[in-house]
Amino acid sequence: TFRKRRDIETMKYNEYDEIRRDTTRYQLDPMTEHDWYTGIKYEFDATDIPACGYKTYYLTAGENPAAAAPAAPALTVRADGDRLVFEKNGTLQYTVTFEDEGDCGDSYTFTPAGDCRTLPAEGPAVCGTENGFFTLRRTYVLQRADGAVSLDATVTLAPGSDRPDLDIAIDNAAADHRLRMVITSPMRCDSCFGDTAFDLPRRPVLPESTDV
Repeated sequence: TFRKRRDIETMKYNEYDEIRRDTTRYQLDPMTEHDWYTGIKYEFDATDIPACGYKTYYLTAGENPAAAAPAAPALTVRADGDRLVFEKNGTLQYTVTFEDEGDCGDSYTFTPAGDCRTLPAEGPAVCGTENGFFTLRRTYVLQRADGAVSLDATVTLAPGSDRPDLDIAIDNAAADHRLRMVITSPMRCDSCFGDTAFDLPRRPVLPESTDV
């Protein structure tokens, strides 16, 4: 392994010599000069991260702890018609569906065409478990007038975690439309926070009525 000041893979070409001088190298036989500078990727399950903050983790030397049996995911997911239903201890947390709607706007604006439809699921969900990780895969296909829209959704639940990882692949052959993921929660609230470039504005969930 090695210590380095920055990622070798992201450095500029003329920084190589500087990095070489500034890097403490530890030779691991049999390795070549080139292998000393091969990047190393570390992955771990980061838990208890605050929603609006950060948490610091440290990498320290030591012996590998004995591998413990992976805990079951704290969250469960199942397919229910065109929905993905997420539950915790038998209590509904939220559901996920996918919608498609035509766009009558120009290059800068989205104008709904009024033909919003839920993407229908195609075939059964495929589920599996490996090393404590549970996965559910579902395919959705919607035929528009000028082409088909296909969406493959893969949900992964990590051992002991109540956070789902959702990977989506889209094969789009249609023009002038918008896809959206709809998350329905049993929570009831009057306002929410929206993410913008320089602010987190608080907005009402339902727009205020306006007389025209």
